[in-house]
Amino acid sequence: MLPFFRRKVVPAGPHEFGAEIEIGCPASEVYPLLDLADPRHAKRQLGDRVQAVIGEPGKFTMVVSELPAAVFTLAVTAEECEREYAFSCVSSVSFSRVARSHEHYVLEDMGKAGCRLILTQTIEFDRELSEDEYGMEAMMLTFAGFSALAKIKLHAEEGVEAVKAMSEAQMAALDDFDCLD
Repeated sequence: MLPFFRRKVVPAGPHEFGAEIEIGCPASEVYPLLDLADPRHAKRQLGDRVQAVIGEPGKFTMVVSELPAAVFTLAVTAEECEREYAFSCVSSVSFSRVARSHEHYVLEDMGKAGCRLILTQTIEFDRELSEDEYGMEAMMLTFAGFSALAKIKLHAEEGVEAVKAMSEAQMAALDDFDCLD
């Protein structure tokens, strides 16, 4: 077969995606929203289930209300209070083509203006992807990263009810496009 007719593939990974946002609150108010062990963790406040794995320090399971059949297993890989939090994630259910991910959050103090939250996602796919498949995955992962940061910002600045309203609006918008059928 001629080389220009061959399907071009992208290796399984790892691949990095990043996003950042400025939050009008100090890092001391944002960090608990990230810390899986903290009762103020954002997902807990939204009604999702985050539980420590007994006998395995730094390991948690999470079930989010929108995906009740999926159990996410999270293992903390870095934690420095008010500065850094990171964890690896594997899901019991396959979503898109992601096999595993690692989320690394860094909080930078901005004085009276609040803080900057930087997210780096390192993703490994379940196989090599075509360029088109990779493009779709990259778009979805980029959106998910920015959406996660926007929700943390909203949570820190306006509270959990504002995040619930945002999530409902996002789901309604997806329903309008018939994306979930």
